[in-house]
Amino acid sequence: MDSAACSALVCILDSVAAFDTRNPKDVERIVERVMPRLQHVNSAVVLSAVKVLMRMMDLVGNEDQLKKLVYLYLINYAKAQPDLAIMAVNTFVNDAKDNNPLIRALALRTMGCIRVEKISEYLCGPLSMGLKVLIAGKLQSTS
Repeated sequence: MDSAACSALVCILDSVAAFDTRNPKDVERIVERVMPRLQHVNSAVVLSAVKVLMRMMDLVGNEDQLKKLVYLYLINYAKAQPDLAIMAVNTFVNDAKDNNPLIRALALRTMGCIRVEKISEYLCGPLSMGLKVLIAGKLQSTS
């Protein structure tokens, strides 16, 4: 793909990232079509695709299945592009504070599975908070 086509693709992806919808089906279709762009050779295209995915995850809130899909893909993708995986850290940290225990666990597991040295400094806070919640829950259930 030549540079003009890559630039056009980046513009399209940036426009998609600006799209505002709360419909989970729309978001699911967007994610399905953007995911293959994560395999693109051009890093600008990949970066734009990651932005779209992060934006879509913010829009849908607690759509568990979508988050599972994107998080799983990010774990695998981080092996090839560790620097771009760091972009998702803020989403993981926010999800680690979620009221839904499944979302919290998913965020912590994903952060722990990403083999990027820089991510460990972001993992410590949410992990200790998650352990405190787990211990508090066990103490309440035994009382």
